[in-house]
Amino acid sequence: MAKDFQISDIKKAIKDSAGIISTISKRLGCDWHTAKKYIFMHEETKQMYENENETMLDMAESMLFQNIQEQDPASIFFYLKTKGKKRGYIEKVQTEHSGEMKTTVVNLGNGTNPND
Repeated sequence: MAKDFQISDIKKAIKDSAGIISTISKRLGCDWHTAKKYIFMHEETKQMYENENETMLDMAESMLFQNIQEQDPASIFFYLKTKGKKRGYIEKVQTEHSGEMKTTVVNLGNGTNPND
C-alpha cells in the first residue's frame, strides 16, 4: 500500500536536501517519482523545494565569484561567456563554404515528397 506523507514529513525531507529529489526520496523512504509527486502536490512544499534550489544556486554563484576574485581563468571565462554576452563575450561558430553545394530530397514514404 502506498504511503500517505504529511506535509511536515515532506518539509523535513526537503530541508537541507540541496533540492535533490533522490535525497528527498531516501529520507521519505519512497521512490523518486513518489517524492516528486508529493513535493509538487502542496503549494507549501513546492515553494520550500524551490527555495532550497535557489539557496544552492546562490551558494554556487558565491563560490564562482570567489574563484573569480582568486583569478581562476576557467571561472572568469565561464562568467564572461554567460553574463557578458551583451558586451560581446560570446562564442560564435563561423562556417565558410566554397564550391558547389549539392542537396538531395529524401522521400519519407508518407506522400510528402516536395518533388511530386
